[in-house]
Amino acid sequence: VTKKDRERIMESLTVGKKRIFPLKYVTSLVAVAFIILLFFSPAILQDEETATSAVKKEIHEEFGHQLFFPHYNKYPVTSVELHSSPNDKKTVTFIYSKNKGDAVLPVNEREVQGDLKVLYGRYEGEQAFRISYMNRKLVPSNEEYVKQINGHEVEYERLEREEGQFILAALNVKEGGYFFEFILAKDFTQEDADQILDSFTKQLEN
Repeated sequence: VTKKDRERIMESLTVGKKRIFPLKYVTSLVAVAFIILLFFSPAILQDEETATSAVKKEIHEEFGHQLFFPHYNKYPVTSVELHSSPNDKKTVTFIYSKNKGDAVLPVNEREVQGDLKVLYGRYEGEQAFRISYMNRKLVPSNEEYVKQINGHEVEYERLEREEGQFILAALNVKEGGYFFEFILAKDFTQEDADQILDSFTKQLEN
């Protein structure tokens, strides 16, 4: 992962934290989300899976091959974003959050900003992590950060900034590369991030 990419990622993570979910509302909204999930969880999860399945088909057509983005009951998808550039570089990002609030835009409208197209969402929610796929190989910025996870070479780095603590991870597959951005907190630890990476790499086809 290049230095320029790392700077862009860190900026988007910290801006995203401020824009999407003000911290002063965390406690009350988490409580409300728990009550909603308690009574309506099956219907909500079914609707989300149906919607994101349709998006995954669209992404398959966009990239020309199947991509892997898991479904997590504990971390609902609050946005799916596609970045395109004139030189045919494409990146699709699934944003997983700790809770899912109201839609920022009407569900039947899509946000388009330059090279960014929102394929699903956006919904309010406190981000937990993001998984991105790029249609190009990712070059490790430092070989010292590369380790083996379930047979995959993964670049893994923990970063500490004024805005918080983060884990960045990247791995290559046949057609391109996956990139992970984890936002660490009291309710989302490094162990949680490692469990997601372990599960992802076990299910991933090379």
